[in-house]
Amino acid sequence: GIETLRAIPWVFAWTQTRLHLPVWLGGGAALAERIADGGLEKLQHMYRTWPFFAGLVDLVELELSKADPDVSVYYDEKLCSAELKAVGDQLRASLDEAITAITAVSGHAVILENHQNTKLSFGLRRPFLLTLHAVQGEVMMRLKTESDPEVLRALTDAMTVTVQGIAAGMQNTG
Repeated sequence: GIETLRAIPWVFAWTQTRLHLPVWLGGGAALAERIADGGLEKLQHMYRTWPFFAGLVDLVELELSKADPDVSVYYDEKLCSAELKAVGDQLRASLDEAITAITAVSGHAVILENHQNTKLSFGLRRPFLLTLHAVQGEVMMRLKTESDPEVLRALTDAMTVTVQGIAAGMQNTG
């Protein structure tokens, strides 16, 4: 069960589905709560004057820039039961909250506003990633029902290629 899932596969899976949940879940809500309590000015001051905090916010912003709610919806539609789709909706709403909080703290109008080269680099990889996600979703769906050993072997090989391709396109381990 999920209780036996170790940290690395957990992070890896959320990267593959493009939510990057372990990076921002909790932190985004905490920042949003502090902002709602009138703490935005203090958080912005911390961002401008405390290199550790600025670095943390910038790293979270970088990972948030790699999130793609549309890809997440695709996996939900392909692979999830109806009751689990509501969880995906909640996670995507939390993602939006995290993006809003991070950009408010950094003062950026949009994610990666001050990192145009990174934004461009990822934008160039995006079409290839979307293709890999489409193939991966189809392969995962077929793996759930396929029984022919030869077809299973081919699907497993295809799954391996998509996992490696997405990891390379995301430029992190998973």
